[in-house]
Amino acid sequence: MEKEQKVEAERAAAAATQRWVIGVGFWVQGFRLFPWLGVNFFLKDGMGVAASSLQILQASANLPMVAKPLLGLLSDAVPIRGGRRLPYVAIGALLQAVSWLGIALWPSLTLPVLTIFLLLSNFGASICEVANDAIVAEAGKQATSSSGGQLQSFACMFGSSAGALGNLLGGIALSYFSPKAMFLFLQSFSCSSSSLLWLYLRALSNSQR
Repeated sequence: MEKEQKVEAERAAAAATQRWVIGVGFWVQGFRLFPWLGVNFFLKDGMGVAASSLQILQASANLPMVAKPLLGLLSDAVPIRGGRRLPYVAIGALLQAVSWLGIALWPSLTLPVLTIFLLLSNFGASICEVANDAIVAEAGKQATSSSGGQLQSFACMFGSSAGALGNLLGGIALSYFSPKAMFLFLQSFSCSSSSLLWLYLRALSNSQR
């Protein structure tokens, strides 16, 4: 009886940890909307981009989202450090951190260079979204129908609340900070989340040895 209770407690603890890892992943992805209002003002006021060119640039920057099916196949076929999902989330967050750092610190930033950095950021975001969705789907299969639905609602709640908060704080931050300061903040945020995920992966792999 005690052994069964111990096993059940370990399963509950693992499920709770997984739930919060999923929540953090979706929260980070939702909060990435924080600097995009700053991007618009930076392009319009800082670089003098016309409104028509701005719309074309934003549409082009979303092209990596088209590759989501291929990224899903890649994460299925190529595990990293024994994991098929969380390592890709960490890599995607790292790519976003590198791109926003480049936008904030690149000297004499030109429109082609900015476009490359925005493509890199959205490529990292598409990797994170594919991996996060797969984590939720796999966890839902392992759980009962009711708890699986609760997990999906939990993930959507985190992502939606972070998106709303990011948009709200982005508008407020523009009144007090420059767009590049906002880019640096998101870079630090993405880098921190990537580091936490790698630490979690190392602890998980060590516990399984």
